[in-house]
Amino acid sequence: MTAVLSITIPTWNRDSELDGLLSCIHDQTSADPDLAAAIDVLISDNGSDDSTPDVVARWQAKGPFTLHSVRHPANRGPIPNINHCLQHAPGRHYILLGDDDRFAPGSLRAIVDYLRIHPDAPVVLVQHDLSRHIYNFAPGTSATISLEEMARRYFWYVGNAGNFVVRSDLSARAITSVPPNHPWTCWPQTEVICLAAIFSSQPLPIHCTGIIAQDGSRHGLNTRGTAYYIWETGYLALLRTALNAEPVTGPLIRRDAVRFLNRPGILIRHWFRMLLCLGSTDTDREVADLRGATSRSRRYADSATWLPIHIAFLIAHLPRFLTRLLHPVLSLFGNRKGRAASATTTGTGRTLTAEDCEP
Repeated sequence: MTAVLSITIPTWNRDSELDGLLSCIHDQTSADPDLAAAIDVLISDNGSDDSTPDVVARWQAKGPFTLHSVRHPANRGPIPNINHCLQHAPGRHYILLGDDDRFAPGSLRAIVDYLRIHPDAPVVLVQHDLSRHIYNFAPGTSATISLEEMARRYFWYVGNAGNFVVRSDLSARAITSVPPNHPWTCWPQTEVICLAAIFSSQPLPIHCTGIIAQDGSRHGLNTRGTAYYIWETGYLALLRTALNAEPVTGPLIRRDAVRFLNRPGILIRHWFRMLLCLGSTDTDREVADLRGATSRSRRYADSATWLPIHIAFLIAHLPRFLTRLLHPVLSLFGNRKGRAASATTTGTGRTLTAEDCEP
């Protein structure tokens, strides 16, 4: 029997984090046989050399949910690993989670119940408990919106792990519809969401719900922010995602996505955080990544994106001594505004590099 929901998890060398997520799923399904039968789990292991295979084998034996696992012989990079999950989810719908994410209490039951009522929903937006103020839907409520409205209001948020559920057949079609050399960004899931919505042929394909799907208390713990990470994930990759999808979605999605990305408050926050990173923790390699990315981005800037792209270019190319001089002032300003200056770099773990995001 096809599962109502597949939980897809790309992973690499984080055995303890993966074990914690599978334990969380177990806690929500062990006393609920109907829920355990309604879900399955797909793990895409990017050639881990820690005890990840042992963790997978133990949970496959323990259950109560079905666990599928694919182990790649070598690390293929994060984007192909994510795309494997987006293309091969066995359930009717899937949700993508990082191995360090955790479901909020009761969220799996709420998601499965919603999908049983709306089995043909192309895309369902569920809420991270830190993003509930963004979607602003009360628990138990839902609405359907157009792809254009989604791009205009939520274009960054929808692709965050644990914030979206997609119909698996539409997602697989989206992955296979592009050529092998397609220039995926670090947001392949956002592009897939857009294509899946178009392929559904439904006028209002995006379901927005009040379901709180993810526990955000661990958000950012395993990601170290850099200026490159902030600008690439917060602006450039999303812009390229909209440009990539434009041949299928049409120009309106790009237009509305750019409107979202160009909100002054969002841009100022990006630039402020970039300066903090450049003046403190960024290495020379990370600064070089940012300078390369901002230089390349000028090639695809248009009238709507020219100014943000060139301001970021100027920030990236400030002399290091100047960003270091500015850092104490910016930190003081950030603290006075109630935003800890260290918030850009509190994660202790990996960060995305140009090699990851622009293969």
